Amino acid sequence: MKFLFLLILLISCSTISVAETIVFSAYPIKKTEIFNFTSSDIKLKDQEYLDYQCIIVKKNDKYYWKSREYKELLKVESGSFHIFIAKNGAGYIKIKKEQIIGLDYLYMEHIHLGLDSIT
Repeated sequence: MKFLFLLILLISCSTISVAETIVFSAYPIKKTEIFNFTSSDIKLKDQEYLDYQCIIVKKNDKYYWKSREYKELLKVESGSFHIFIAKNGAGYIKIKKEQIIGLDYLYMEHIHLGLDSIT
């Protein structure tokens, strides 16, 4: 009877979902769009930056781009950067490891849209 109880408890615990942990969350101050081989820099106004929040979470030892359809990410460390690359090729996030005085994070989010892109 004890064995059956422990087996049921073990199975129940193994199916419990592990909570996700926020690894990175930031808001941009500008965006650059490249469409039809023409680029434009746009300074985000007022509350517009809220629409472009970048969120990376970790769940079950995997990274996900929560703010971009929960795409799975591969984490790479290169020099002074953490780089999170979407496994499906949708883009990447590059984050400077060291903090800079006066800034929360120095980062770049790059999203591929066919031959066009948003950074």
